[in-house]
Amino acid sequence: MSVYLSTFISGAIEVPVNVVAIFVVDRRPFGRRVSGCVSFVVAGVACFLCAVAALLGKPLWTRTFQNNYSQPAIIIITRWKVL
Repeated sequence: MSVYLSTFISGAIEVPVNVVAIFVVDRRPFGRRVSGCVSFVVAGVACFLCAVAALLGKPLWTRTFQNNYSQPAIIIITRWKVL
């Protein structure tokens, strides 16, 4: 992915969020305290899920590479048995 495209996507996400934040803070039931707490909790859950995904992804990625190294040996041995 291009650095320019990544920067554009990051900016494109932040603009609507900032506009929504201005209106949410001004509303009576939400206010600064509730909207701040909700955003911190959602951000924390998102960070936790990313960490869990990384912890689950690394062993699966390692297993995939192990399979890629063992599979050709099995195929070669099987072909030699057939000949």
